[in-house]
Amino acid sequence: MYLVVTSSYVIVIRGKRACLWGSVYLDNYGEEDRELKRGKPLYLSPGRYQLLQQQWLAHRFDHTNKKWVWHRDAL
Repeated sequence: MYLVVTSSYVIVIRGKRACLWGSVYLDNYGEEDRELKRGKPLYLSPGRYQLLQQQWLAHRFDHTNKKWVWHRDAL
């Protein structure tokens, strides 16, 4: 699992597959700024962080409704 520091994406990698999980950082209105273009402060969302942690510990990423793509070890 990676946090892309030039955006607020969390990328989950499983073997040769990867998915964009979303962001654990939200603005004051509870919205993501994935590309960090708005320039507003982002705050760690305890609920999203807890969900990510639960999915990680329970190995539940395959059972989420995220789109998985194939990657070539180039991420």
